[in-house]
Amino acid sequence: MSKHECNAERINAMPDHAEVGPTANKPYRKHGIAYDGLDAWRAMPGSRDAAEARRIKQLEDENNRLKLLVADQALDIKLLWEVVRGKVAQSDAD
Repeated sequence: MSKHECNAERINAMPDHAEVGPTANKPYRKHGIAYDGLDAWRAMPGSRDAAEARRIKQLEDENNRLKLLVADQALDIKLLWEVVRGKVAQSDAD
């Protein structure tokens, strides 16, 4: 595997701890890397541990929810302004 095929998703998909015994390298071989190379990959700036990746995902989800709330409120405000302008225009016409 070349050096350039490493990305954060693959690094984070690796197990956090090694098993003891002859099956210790099986999970890493499944992903196509040697266990010894995992430490070097995890030291790269783009890698994150699982807890940090979960926290970032939670923050992104919360950010998306807040964006939807702000957009919904902006529509409500726009609708209310149109109603107020319509009533003002109707009272001026009377």
